[in-house]
Amino acid sequence: SDVGWEALNTLKELGHCTLSFKGLDTVERPGIIELVGEPIKAEQLLVGGTIEIE
Repeated sequence: SDVGWEALNTLKELGHCTLSFKGLDTVERPGIIELVGEPIKAEQLLVGGTIEIE
């Protein structure tokens, strides 16, 4: 897992980020947060839902 140099700034300033579940050791682009685990499926996303990252 890794956090791109621009990801936290984008999250703070614009309120969004890109999560990637490719399992890479380094991010492909500066605005990405690279995670390890199963990808989130569209049917799991609900309005008002919560995504927890541990």
